[in-house]
Amino acid sequence: MNVSEWQILGNFRDMWILELNQIKKNFGGKIALNGISFGVNEGEIISILGPSGCGKSTILMIIAGLEVPDEGDVLWKGKSILNVPPHQRGFGLMFQDYALFPHMNVEDNIAFGLHFNNHSKEEIQKRVSDLLMTVRLRGFEQRDINTLSGGEQQRVALARSLAPNPQLVMLDEPIASIDRSLREHLIGEIKQILQELRLTAIYVTHDQEEAFSISDRIVLMRNGTIEQIGTAREIYNKPISLFVAKFLGFSNLMRGTIGKSIKKDVIKTPLGEIPLMEEVSGNVNVLIRPDRAEIGTNKPFPITGRIVKKSFRGTTVRVEMEVDSKQDNKVDLVFEFTSIIQVPKIGEQILVSIDPKNAIHLFPE
Repeated sequence: MNVSEWQILGNFRDMWILELNQIKKNFGGKIALNGISFGVNEGEIISILGPSGCGKSTILMIIAGLEVPDEGDVLWKGKSILNVPPHQRGFGLMFQDYALFPHMNVEDNIAFGLHFNNHSKEEIQKRVSDLLMTVRLRGFEQRDINTLSGGEQQRVALARSLAPNPQLVMLDEPIASIDRSLREHLIGEIKQILQELRLTAIYVTHDQEEAFSISDRIVLMRNGTIEQIGTAREIYNKPISLFVAKFLGFSNLMRGTIGKSIKKDVIKTPLGEIPLMEEVSGNVNVLIRPDRAEIGTNKPFPITGRIVKKSFRGTTVRVEMEVDSKQDNKVDLVFEFTSIIQVPKIGEQILVSIDPKNAIHLFPE
């Protein structure tokens, strides 16, 4: 997002409780962040999503005050906090490895930060008790940290970050080390807790399913820059670049050229000429969405091929098909159909069709 686009968002900026404005950061001559700008509304859960090394954790460190940007500003309620020490910002930070103290029990781990704020013993005990109730660990006060499961340790770490009543909670890959079978359950618990407490939160992850599950909005990053900002639905339904499409796991990608056929604009692809539904010219990358096809010729653009693989996914069936190209080579496509529909066997021919209006996305080269 460039500066002029950022200025256009002026009306929305009045609602932001946290704002990052043109943040730049280098480490040893390597660019970590290159002009990062976005805002967070009060009570909103924002995910910073992207591959390893794209700058996600650096953003958290700068917001927390543990790193200083080379350029740009961080504003809280409209005021710069760059000169505010980390311990005075009132933010909570939960690290990927939890950073729990192995020699302390659950109660002492959660209460650790409260001892620096002149709370009485009774106040600390009540706060710890309330938080253990919140994170569904009532009765765990005296438990040895080393005897807890990964999910239980994760909830203790969350409770500790919430103990000082932070204005903002930041979670850095909080369930990356948890077995995938538990992740969906834990991400649901985290979201419920944040929403119950009406907390403003920033959640860092490289996993799109986590980001889609927990976020009100997502900041999708690439190489120290923001590639796209939007809700999970907006990003999934309309990725704005080839990088976003690939990151989301879309594989039906091919090159195409805009041209004319019988006085109509078309996209010339290895599959044939697809009607053009948007204004674009030259060479493009073409995405055919896997979830927008139907078996048969119910849609304007038919595709015939041979089924190579087929897998049942519960509510859907994933079909991998091989299509003869108009350019003397094979094209591999993947589609997902509702499992109610009868799908031909592996090795058999299949005819599917798409509507270019909602199944095709173009990314100019």
